Amino acid sequence: MVNCPPPGGESFADLAARVLPLFAELVRGSSGNLLIVGHAGVNMVIICHILGMPLENLFRIRQEYGCMNVIDFDSHGMRLRKMNIALNQDEDLGVIAPTASSIEKEGVESQTAELK
Repeated sequence: MVNCPPPGGESFADLAARVLPLFAELVRGSSGNLLIVGHAGVNMVIICHILGMPLENLFRIRQEYGCMNVIDFDSHGMRLRKMNIALNQDEDLGVIAPTASSIEKEGVESQTAELK
């Protein structure tokens, strides 16, 4: 399944080969918080990578529409802190439907990259 693309699409293996180097570049180039918006497939590939899971287990990861994942990065590497957070429901993060102004207040670095 990982190496079998849908008609007119790309396989998850091809998606990982395209997305993961860009993800690593964005993380390396960030000096603070970073917000990346992506489709479920992109998110699941990144989460598999962080967890060290083979792509064959990709569909064990759930990603609801509009969900948020929180990834910590420090000198020890990356750690998935929260996954599949439904906005307006996570009190621990204080999330109440973020807006552009609330994101700017939190100091999220603004970068544009083509991940789709």
